[in-house]
Amino acid sequence: MENFARTKTAMICINACHTLLSAFFSIFFSVYILQNINDDIVFVLIVNLAATGVAFLFHFVFYYLLNQKTIMLIYRLSFLMYLLIMVLVVTLPTGLYLPFLILALQRCTAYFYYTPHEIAIMDKNKARETSGFLAKSAVIAGLAAIVAPFLVGVIISEVNFFAMFVTLGVLCALAFVFSLMIPRITIAESPQKFSPMVFVKKSLKYKHMRSFYLQHFFTKTSTEGAVSLLLPILIFFHAGESEFSLGLYSSLVALFALGALIVYSKLKKWQLIIILVTSILWLVSALSMTLWLTLASVLVFSALGSVSNKVFGNARGTILNNSIKIEELAPYKREFHFAYNVLKRVSVAMTMGISLLLCMYFEPLTVIPIIIAVLTGTYSLSLLFYFRAKKQLSELEL
Repeated sequence: MENFARTKTAMICINACHTLLSAFFSIFFSVYILQNINDDIVFVLIVNLAATGVAFLFHFVFYYLLNQKTIMLIYRLSFLMYLLIMVLVVTLPTGLYLPFLILALQRCTAYFYYTPHEIAIMDKNKARETSGFLAKSAVIAGLAAIVAPFLVGVIISEVNFFAMFVTLGVLCALAFVFSLMIPRITIAESPQKFSPMVFVKKSLKYKHMRSFYLQHFFTKTSTEGAVSLLLPILIFFHAGESEFSLGLYSSLVALFALGALIVYSKLKKWQLIIILVTSILWLVSALSMTLWLTLASVLVFSALGSVSNKVFGNARGTILNNSIKIEELAPYKREFHFAYNVLKRVSVAMTMGISLLLCMYFEPLTVIPIIIAVLTGTYSLSLLFYFRAKKQLSELEL
């Protein structure tokens, strides 16, 4: 990306705006469905699984459209598409189809934002600059993540969901304005127009890439999909079904995680130990939550999970961005993101499908903590493959 130093501020501001959007969809949209469409958790899982399927199919088309001529248009269009989503949700009549339509559009739109954004970061050649930008971006996004849930909870509880959608629409317009400050994102052209299978075959020759794929799959299994969907629902029901309480607790968790990230960034000599300790504590809290299910145990699990994901996520980001800085793999940025997102969607769909089946045959609020704890357990495998990928990547002497 040209003039990265001059445009990184715009990207950080956009990331902050997008964090606010993501906070609503990840924390509150399921509550919106339960309160305004259908009060059945199984229905929420069905809608999310169906939307994930649509996004997975769109995923194949999207990467064929992505090239040097279209990447900036796609990036800016993502914010206008989010704005369209807000317009649709406030103008269309409420019905069972509405949450599916909104979620399917939101999941597809996320590709328009995340892929150009990550390619722009990967365009940096120096690992130190990339890591520094990721750290600054994570802190700003962390501040936004603290404000967003509480603000959303206040607006919904004191006004209504309509006012929240209008507010999000304004944020989408603001993010679009910031995107105009970014002159160009460079994407390397592959030897072929778009050749994911060629890239996969080449990447699998490298040990660190095989380890990275496994690490990424287990990370998404343990932190996204069913876990990220069901945890806010669990907090909501144990917090008295209050949007304000859900927002307040989510903001406190985000504040705790940001503080841990700042400490982690300062203690460079202890970062490995911090990653291991926070991960172990999170896994222990998952077991405790299943044995003593209370609001306190759920919040402790959520806080430790957020901390672990923040500190480990920063480390994973550096590995991700350096993984294909190899002469043979460097031209395949689109293909790398394609493979990366295929693994993510497969893991998300798998966890949601398993959760749906269990919630259909057992009481959802009883079985959800067990589902979350079991899926969280796969985080240990993610740690194992991360350290293996890091060691293997260092041996290449990039």
